[in-house]
This record gives sequence, structure tokens and C-alpha cells, in this order.
Amino acid sequence: MNIDITSESIATTKDGKEVFLKDIWPSNSEINDILKSSLTSEQFRKAYANIYEGEKEWKDIGRLNKTENSIAWKSLRTVLNNFYDKKNTYYKQKKEDGKSILKIKIIICEKSEELQNSTDWQGTGNQLITLQNDWKNAGF
Repeated sequence: MNIDITSESIATTKDGKEVFLKDIWPSNSEINDILKSSLTSEQFRKAYANIYEGEKEWKDIGRLNKTENSIAWKSLRTVLNNFYDKKNTYYKQKKEDGKSILKIKIIICEKSEELQNSTDWQGTGNQLITLQNDWKNAGF
């Protein structure tokens, strides 16, 4: 299926109304709520547990001359900047993963809607079980 999801409808309701992705796409606030609910305080504690140890060691070393201080400071800043860059990359990826998961779940919903009028109870039941498993395995 090749459509422009930014301008073309992605589905049609039973009464013929077109459904656009923008109508069902979650707001930034909803996405943030999902991200917040999927991250634990323990994950943050682990990630940040040792972040200030380098600074404590830095202070324990004492004063350096200007050149040594500049070199050491640049080294420390490089490590801290790398950490924060990786952290930002992680959360950007989580956001992208959320978008991919949403697309998968929309497809699962569409497939389940196609089955709603089936009278093949056994076959439809098996297909719905498969769709439920797909939903669980999609993430979040």
C-alpha cells in the first residue's frame, strides 16, 4: 500500500467517512505520557548514579596550572558531553520507536476490524489471538 499518509486517508469508517492519520495520531503530550510511563525512576538512578564521581575526583586532585587545567577540563567536558549526547540519542530513538509501534498497532486494528463480521468462529478466533500476540509483541 503506497499512500501519502500526510495528506491521504488511511482508512474509511463503516459510514464512508475518511480517516486521516492526523485524526488518530497522538499529541506530543500523549507521546510524552507514554514515554514517561515506560521509563522507571530506577533507570534514571542507574544512569546518573556515577555521573558526579568524576567531578568529586576532579576536586580531590586540587588545583592545576592553567594549561593542565584547560586540558583536564576539556577531557572531562568531552566525557560529560558524550554521556548527554548518548542520553539524547536514546530518547530520540525511544520516540521514533513509539512512532513505529503506533504504525504497527494501527495495522493490527485495521486487520481486526476486517474480521469483525466474520462467522468463521474458529478461524477468526485464531486470527484474533494472533493479532493480540502481535499487539503485545509490538512494544509499549
